[in-house]
This record gives sequence, C-alpha cells and structure tokens, in this order.
Amino acid sequence: LVVFVIGYNNDLNMTRIESRPVPGKKWEYRFYVEFEGKSDQPGVVNALSGINAEALNMQILGNY
Repeated sequence: LVVFVIGYNNDLNMTRIESRPVPGKKWEYRFYVEFEGKSDQPGVVNALSGINAEALNMQILGNY
C-alpha cells in the first residue's frame, strides 16, 4: 500500500505490480513494481527514496 501512496504523491504512473513468493518462507512475498519515469526526474528520485525507507529490501532492476 505504501508504494501506491508514494507513487501517487510523486505523480508517477505505475504500469505494473507483480508479487512472487519468497522461496522457503511461507506467507512472504517479493513485489516487483514498474512505473514510468527517468531515474534523474525529481519525482522518481523522491519515490525511490521513500520506497527504500519503507521496504526491508529494495533493488533497482533497470531503467529504460
């Protein structure tokens, strides 16, 4: 839910969200989120900072 709020507050258009179970851990999931924007845009920088502050683990898989 936090990702939705952070995206909304930074005027980002989320294009995809996907969840996958964490291997070997019941009821734990990884979430993959895609949104439009370039990594140097202020809204994107702010959103990634906010997500990183709230998430247990965050990894950027790409920017295109």
